Amino acid sequence: MLLAVPYETIELAKLQIEPFHTDRRQRRIAPLLYKDAGLTFTGCSILCPPLPISHYDPVSNRLKLEMTNRVFGLRLYAMQDYLANHLFTSRVIPDLSLREIHGILQKLYLPSSLTVYAYPTTPVQTNSGLKDLASLEPGSSLRMVLRIHGLLLLENRGAPHVRIQHSIVALNA
Repeated sequence: MLLAVPYETIELAKLQIEPFHTDRRQRRIAPLLYKDAGLTFTGCSILCPPLPISHYDPVSNRLKLEMTNRVFGLRLYAMQDYLANHLFTSRVIPDLSLREIHGILQKLYLPSSLTVYAYPTTPVQTNSGLKDLASLEPGSSLRMVLRIHGLLLLENRGAPHVRIQHSIVALNA
């Protein structure tokens, strides 16, 4: 069973970013923990509000949702800012300003949209049963549990990039 925190109650003070380590696939990753009421959860699972689908690209697996919920958008913005500030203060990537770190952080949330990645065959629970994600039309409302696993530090042509590692745990249309 997976517990998810409703987006309205996420508290940044309960997030903890572990030090970067090299995983079995030789990637540098910093796991994210969520600590609440004496419990420690690996990753942070967020119960998101219903959001309309803007676009889905089954080739890149990119799902773009319209950010119609201001409170949720502000929470995601604050979380991304918290992650960037952590990278800056921990000096994981030396010699970069906070602004530059914000620039290399691949954001899930931008002011008008939320971009996440999911396979076309990801099951979506609907009133009429299960459907594949790829079968949903733009404009369809989608509710999900978004799990933030941590930060992944990558290099592309010698330049650092940081990706917010995430997965979609559950989808409901």
